[in-house]
Amino acid sequence: MGEEYFVEESSELLGKPYYYKVTIKSCEIRDSRFNVGSFIKYKIEGDEEYTVTPTITKSLSPEFNHSRVIKIDKVTQESLDYFENSCITFQLYGCQEDRESDAKLMKLTTKELRQREETSGHMKTNALTRQLTKK
Repeated sequence: MGEEYFVEESSELLGKPYYYKVTIKSCEIRDSRFNVGSFIKYKIEGDEEYTVTPTITKSLSPEFNHSRVIKIDKVTQESLDYFENSCITFQLYGCQEDRESDAKLMKLTTKELRQREETSGHMKTNALTRQLTKK
């Protein structure tokens, strides 16, 4: 883009058309319970309804490859205030599959569950490393 597309002061955009693009490529999901499906939804200024990506199934690394170009016919002071003081919130939803609860796990605190999960992850990594070095 050339210099003519950049402005020093946001007020220089007032009354002019403006375009911007929202892109959602992918995400990482760390719990296989949410492997059933996931989608993202968000709203931008002026939207009455949420924009919702298609649901991606059977993946802990869903590739949404979603993009949307937003056009503002004439930038107003409200638009500038939105850009300077607001944000777009992306909400990730995961469809989960029910599992039978382990009675021992039900008694653990959140902290203990996280520690167990971290230890479990390290144990899996160590086991994989041992398998690879044996070959």
